[in-house]
Amino acid sequence: MSEAPGAWDGLDEFPTLQTARLTLRELRDEDAPAAFPLYSDPEATRFVGKPPHASLDETLELLRRNQHLHPAGAGVAWGLCLRGEDRFIGYAGHWRLMKQHHRSEIGYMLLPEHWGVGLMNEALRAILSFGFDRMGLNSVEAQTDPANTRSQRTLELLGFRQDGLLRESYYFAGEYTDTAVFTLLRREFASR
Repeated sequence: MSEAPGAWDGLDEFPTLQTARLTLRELRDEDAPAAFPLYSDPEATRFVGKPPHASLDETLELLRRNQHLHPAGAGVAWGLCLRGEDRFIGYAGHWRLMKQHHRSEIGYMLLPEHWGVGLMNEALRAILSFGFDRMGLNSVEAQTDPANTRSQRTLELLGFRQDGLLRESYYFAGEYTDTAVFTLLRREFASR
């Protein structure tokens, strides 16, 4: 398969995005103290499939892994901040880029005090537009625990459809859990 028109190589300047209420900007090491409450919160990490962070060093390591996506052309991860502020309140990004298939997988998290007011929907709409328009993606995937109804509702509001269920596909904390796989196609997003 050939490259899609406008396919993104990830080597350009980091793309800062603006929405009505948010700034999506490059993750920084200095975000670790503000990000640690998110990644150490048992409720916020309930469906992540990994234990909550026990130390600031774990959070810093995660931020650094996500910072390297963009320069490597392997994806792009944004820190979410309320517009006009610079304090990290969440994360959203194309964390797994499958260039040859013009596809990515997104991931996202938000501090619980910002849940329920549509901020993640707003952030994801911006990163989806970036993915389809600037990265040349044809499809975007999201995987979630079937019990994570909040995340599934967010995806459905954006036009994602559940493609399938991977039964007992994930092992964490002594249990096998299912994975719900959702996909959004460029033409579906463009028609909304």
